[in-house]
Amino acid sequence: MLQSYIDQGFLLHGSQKEVEILDPFKKKNLSKKAGRLKAVYATDSVQVAMFKAILAPSKLKTVNKMKVGVHTWRFLDNDIPQFWITPNYHQNKAFGNGFVYVLDSVEFKQLMKLPHEFYSTKPVEPVFTIKIAPNDLLKKTRLIIWPKEELIKRGSHTEREIQCMGYT
Repeated sequence: MLQSYIDQGFLLHGSQKEVEILDPFKKKNLSKKAGRLKAVYATDSVQVAMFKAILAPSKLKTVNKMKVGVHTWRFLDNDIPQFWITPNYHQNKAFGNGFVYVLDSVEFKQLMKLPHEFYSTKPVEPVFTIKIAPNDLLKKTRLIIWPKEELIKRGSHTEREIQCMGYT
């Protein structure tokens, strides 16, 4: 069903929050590759939108007043996304019902650094909102545990934060 909206030229946005209008905001602590604009981000990948919709970082442990966990996705050569999470997402059952917003693509521009990513610096009113459950994605998609060595190599997390992410 969601793919049919993509095929018609719409974009998707996944979120745990149900809202009437998607307002631009700027995320902190993103990689240099990710969008750092104050914007509404959208995708033309059903799986990515669903992944963002079911993630529930509010269920993760807090360290220094921050929820600690890492998630990302990468596209393989065949344009299929591969999803990566830290172990604490499974350990804390940090998944929940979420919402996939179907968006008119007119106000969006392609983000050049990331495939399948688009942004709008203006507020966006969804055309439709579809409620989804974690199993809508998890029954069809394997989530890969982010290697601890890769997190350490990045150097952006303390030893305590890495422990809170479920690594021993």
